[in-house]
Amino acid sequence: MGSVEDGSGLPELFPPTRLPLSPVWDYFGYPKNADGVIEENEHPRCKACRRSIISKQGILANMLRHLKFHHNSLFAELKLRTGGPRQYKERRHPSPVRTTPDELYPPKMALRSAVWKYFGYLKNSRGIIVPDGFPVCKLCLRKVSAQGGSTTNMMVHLQRYHLAEFAIMKLCSEETDDQVPKQTYQPSELHPPRDLLEPVWEHFGYPKDTDGVVQVDGRPVCKLCGSKVSCVGEDTKFLYRHLWKKHNSVYHEVKVATNSFREEEGREMPVLYPPTQKVKSAVWEYFGYLKDTEGAVVCDGFPICKLCQLNVSAKGGNTSNMFKHLKDHHKDIYDEIRPSEVVAGVCSPSELYAPDGQNSKLWDYFGYTKNVDGVLMEDGAPVCKICVHKLMSRGGTISNMMKHLLDSHDAVYAEVQAAIAPSGPGGELGPAEVLDPSELHPPIQDVTSPIWQYFGFLKDAEGLVVFDGFPLCKMCHQKVEAKEWDPANMFLHLKVHHLHVYREIKVT
Repeated sequence: MGSVEDGSGLPELFPPTRLPLSPVWDYFGYPKNADGVIEENEHPRCKACRRSIISKQGILANMLRHLKFHHNSLFAELKLRTGGPRQYKERRHPSPVRTTPDELYPPKMALRSAVWKYFGYLKNSRGIIVPDGFPVCKLCLRKVSAQGGSTTNMMVHLQRYHLAEFAIMKLCSEETDDQVPKQTYQPSELHPPRDLLEPVWEHFGYPKDTDGVVQVDGRPVCKLCGSKVSCVGEDTKFLYRHLWKKHNSVYHEVKVATNSFREEEGREMPVLYPPTQKVKSAVWEYFGYLKDTEGAVVCDGFPICKLCQLNVSAKGGNTSNMFKHLKDHHKDIYDEIRPSEVVAGVCSPSELYAPDGQNSKLWDYFGYTKNVDGVLMEDGAPVCKICVHKLMSRGGTISNMMKHLLDSHDAVYAEVQAAIAPSGPGGELGPAEVLDPSELHPPIQDVTSPIWQYFGFLKDAEGLVVFDGFPLCKMCHQKVEAKEWDPANMFLHLKVHHLHVYREIKVT
């Protein structure tokens, strides 16, 4: 390394005791105390200027930045020493599995991809195929990741390590696609495997051969779109999933009919279990998952409603769709568990007051309570004067109030919208408004976005426009956050509170 001279009479600096060390420590160090022990205090000193640099947990970023901006020659020297091309370890090919190609089997579910000719899974001690998501290549006996049934990595493996077999597979696939046209059926040509099956079979079926025998091959055809769907035996799980993904309206009808059919047949509803991880939301009292043959709860992200047996998407534990399902199909249950607090009996509408300075029509239907000292309790969660429900305190207060009216009191919502919206762009404001639109000014005079026709800033006592990042809406005088002139929140405000103006701007 290049010599770094210490100042006259200054103590020598030493690198930390931990190993291995980066070359950057040739330019930094710690002093020793009276007992000769290095004081490693996460504040190493530069050997060139003796300035302390913060370096917590051994992170070198601040030390490198110090050299770059204060000792550029030393930084260039360090870069020259360490600036060669990085050496990467050669990627290791996984070791082969101790088996033979004859001991590898495809999963039980019906497979379309020809790549499974070259891959398979092992069987356990009981002779059951174990599809663990890592199929073994029959050519080199190495495992490949194929989570969720995806064949991409298997294709890549063949292309990279077995190019001849990959070319043959692609050629055969192309010839098959060209020579065997997709067969289409009329709905009347498709039949269920037997009589008295669940209503879902009204939308699926198998064709008959020349002798009139139904050809049950485990892949019934959808009468709605002509797609083939996997169906092992009479397990209808994939049939319902196909309807849910491709024909959602039909799915709901079929599920309701299936529940009625099962009740008539005297069948018991399946027992549903909550997810394996801990859940806090009360909505899980009305949803759950099935168990597999080994008794494990199958948390596949599509919980089943205990009331109507419909599947609902709830990926990642998100409960929004579950609440929406209850609201749309089981309103009484939704009203019991919806995330709002009923304060009926605690206060009456006459005991609710709008905050000072709020004269908008919206506050005619909301208010806060007062404490024993008569002070208004503005906690960001106002109470609706119509149904005496306390709103959620998170998010924007005005947005929650408008959303509550839209969801629960649509007639009042329309009235409030009409009161706070102008007759058109640049029209007159309602009688309750105080400011004149001309008193609100855009951030700069040559703005091009049409959004600034409806927002602006006030002037101070000296006549200067105050650009505080919170423009006022010219129609309802609500402040909207718009830091660095980002119009996203302003567009959102128009969409929620002044929908017709929002649509006009989007059209132009």
